Amino acid sequence: MPALLETLLAVLLCVCVAFLPPWLVALIWLGALSAFGASFAFERRGQGRAPHFLRALSGLMPVSLAVSLAVWVWPLHGPWLALPMAFSSLILGVLLHGRVFAWMLRPARDLGARYPFTNEHALSGAGGHVWSRLPGSGLRFRMVPGIKPRSSQPQGCTWVFEDGHVLEGRDRSLHVSRDGRWLVVRALRGGGVLALDRQHARRYVWDEGAELWSAIEANERWPRAIESYRAKADLDLQLMLRFGLWITEAEWLQAAPERLDVPDPSGRPRLQFMARREPQQIAEALQPLRYALQPAYAVLFDGVALPFAVLSPESAVWRADGRALLLAPDDALGLWLHEDGRTPRRFSLRWDVDHGHPALSLGRVRVLESERFGVELRQGRVSAGYPQQWDAASAEAGYGFAQGQPWAIAQPDGAARYTERDLPGQALLWLRLGDPEDLDQGAEVESLGPGGRVVLFQRQADRCWRARLDGETLPVSPLSLAHLWSDDGRHLIVQPASLDTAVPETCMVVDTRSRAILPCPAQGFDLRPVAMCDGVLQVRRALGRVPAAAPTAELQRLPPIAAQGRSFLLLSPNSWLRFACDRYALNEDGSALVGPLSRAVRVRVPPSPLACFDLIYASPSGGWAHLHGARGRYDDPGPRPQDARFGAYVCTHSGLACAGMSPSMIWSADGRWLLLVHAPDPASPSWTPWLLDLENERLLRPHPDEPGQGTLPGMPFFLNFHGGVVRYESVEQPWWSQGVTRRSGVLPLESMLARFQSVDLVVAGGIKVAPDQVRGHDWRNVAQRATRALA
Repeated sequence: MPALLETLLAVLLCVCVAFLPPWLVALIWLGALSAFGASFAFERRGQGRAPHFLRALSGLMPVSLAVSLAVWVWPLHGPWLALPMAFSSLILGVLLHGRVFAWMLRPARDLGARYPFTNEHALSGAGGHVWSRLPGSGLRFRMVPGIKPRSSQPQGCTWVFEDGHVLEGRDRSLHVSRDGRWLVVRALRGGGVLALDRQHARRYVWDEGAELWSAIEANERWPRAIESYRAKADLDLQLMLRFGLWITEAEWLQAAPERLDVPDPSGRPRLQFMARREPQQIAEALQPLRYALQPAYAVLFDGVALPFAVLSPESAVWRADGRALLLAPDDALGLWLHEDGRTPRRFSLRWDVDHGHPALSLGRVRVLESERFGVELRQGRVSAGYPQQWDAASAEAGYGFAQGQPWAIAQPDGAARYTERDLPGQALLWLRLGDPEDLDQGAEVESLGPGGRVVLFQRQADRCWRARLDGETLPVSPLSLAHLWSDDGRHLIVQPASLDTAVPETCMVVDTRSRAILPCPAQGFDLRPVAMCDGVLQVRRALGRVPAAAPTAELQRLPPIAAQGRSFLLLSPNSWLRFACDRYALNEDGSALVGPLSRAVRVRVPPSPLACFDLIYASPSGGWAHLHGARGRYDDPGPRPQDARFGAYVCTHSGLACAGMSPSMIWSADGRWLLLVHAPDPASPSWTPWLLDLENERLLRPHPDEPGQGTLPGMPFFLNFHGGVVRYESVEQPWWSQGVTRRSGVLPLESMLARFQSVDLVVAGGIKVAPDQVRGHDWRNVAQRATRALA
């Protein structure tokens, strides 16, 4: 019965009994309250749902009792006694009902808080995160939102419960059994499900939990059903209570130690670290698990407690003679230096000079010497969306400090497979103890590459450096600090210094064995090296700008706007920068680089809708179709091999072309027909078949007066085109990965010829296109790109 109807029935009954004697109304109310309590107890045990009628009736009966008292007392003693008695009974009835209801919401006795968090707010973070109470079990919890994701990715959160259970990086959907024993949440991706059995302190994980989650959402008695799924769990972990939190044995083994003694180089135990795991701090932490497993450390030096803490014992650096110690406190007030016989001092660690590198990050101190100290220096790696172009708000958006670089490899159907390639090299910034802020510009940067190669950058002026490779000065100067090692250490990629407002437009490749500067044809505005793997150098360059409101519009080319230099790369509210990557390869004898290498991949099988490379698709009759310009859903440099591509240009050997196409296409067995898929807009994916008749030079496509007619049921993967029938498989969503089910389908050629509208093509830019696609596209460039790809 709907809750609203149950409430109306309760109101009607309360009106009927309001005129009965007060003692009879009180008995009815107590009976309703007792019945509600009994039904609620059964509900908490998972044995059905408590009727809403009893809850509404027990809550409204104090009003009926007040009316009954007023009706019966008024004729006998007048309003001066009837009204006070009615209001008093109403207040007492509401208080009694609330007290009984709160008593029924208490946690089960065997599931009481084993480690109660006593604070009402998590004081970390703006505004704090308020503790709430779950209905039924009365268990207190708080939910800490995760980092706001990019695009349409789900936003995770951390669930923190008062008894010490913590669920990190989970979905916001939470199911709790009425008795508080079971807590069930979903994973952010992949359909995984995690369940906590609080009574037996166990954690269950199902990697494929869609069926279980559906059963939980469909049946209120799911705590009983979950028992049958426990044997099917991919992980069954026993939890233990440590640091006030319930953690697994693996997490316990990874936890930082409570105490750590760090001797000096002479072996004297002068330094001790004690973990700071205060219960109140664990309760207040936004990420309690991380705070407990990787805590900050209090420091004792020579038996004296220092007035700060450190994030890790690794922040302590001894001088080789053991007479000096450098620590990095967590109070953001700078480094702490102790030298025997001198008063300890503190100084800030920052490097604010105009070094000319687009993205640098200082790490922890690695080496301490008598006159200088070495700080880990991390170079920001530029984003690289090879083989596709992408858009960014500014040139700085997209630098990261990851140690790996996704490297795209073409598959037989034009899709990309990405492998993670390590970026070698470790850099150390040397600063003088007497001038830690480098006011005298005496800093040096030492970069260690594979095979023990070392290059030392010495500062000459703002943004200008000279380099010494294994003690020998390179014959090019001034240089930029930005540099890159090849994966085998054989080559070092450097760039000339960019002075004033200029931006780099080339790079140089140094052979570390012969010290020769190899000829490199890489040229481009704001050119940045990305990686050099297996003798192939990949660089990024800026192509121009596109309007923010119409990213598919014509590209605003660089000259003469590029004369603005660095200001052209700044953030603009009306346009986006467009970038692309090029690859250059060593020639056979390794004496020079050649390129740029073609992005076009020759395919013999029907191309995949996920294809991100330019394609040359051979026809059975000896012709070809060239495809380029496919775009992803998000227009960013992230590796997305599973995503569909949209908005590509297709040009055939006979000069027929179309725009706004998916890479998915297929030739007929005789080479007369080319079946294309029109998919122009990644924001609203749709897959409409278009048919090119190369013999009669015409285009057949669904009639514009019948929108949606002829659209395919999903993203198509074509299989074959024989006997006048196209066979394909499709998926509903605009992405695909292993394990996702495909549905089979067919497209009869006769049906398409009968239903589709014939469109006569017109000449534009030397090739033939549909009349409605003449404007807004550079067809001459399309033809030229196809010719260059086949050269």
